[in-house]
Amino acid sequence: MDDAQIHGTIEQLVAEEHELWEREAAGAATDEDRRRLDAVKVSLDQCWDLLRQRRALREFGGDPDQAEVRPPRRRAGPSRGGRPGPAASRRRYEGSCARRPVARRS
Repeated sequence: MDDAQIHGTIEQLVAEEHELWEREAAGAATDEDRRRLDAVKVSLDQCWDLLRQRRALREFGGDPDQAEVRPPRRRAGPSRGGRPGPAASRRRYEGSCARRPVARRS
């Protein structure tokens, strides 16, 4: 994935994020919308991180294609306790920047 594709994915994710926030603000968001919003936030973080890695590699003479999507970072906040279940590991890279462009929901 090159920089232009990453930027395109970021734009799609931002548009979807805005749409989901609008639903939330209108009181029309479903639980699925909220889960998707969380996934979009993670994907955006990963895309921006990938773009930063590519730029740094290029700046210091490396191959930007060697940049890789890193696992999601844990956000500070209250602990939910316990270990994540198997679904959490399957969702880990869902919609991430390196896997595929995320189709915009209608």
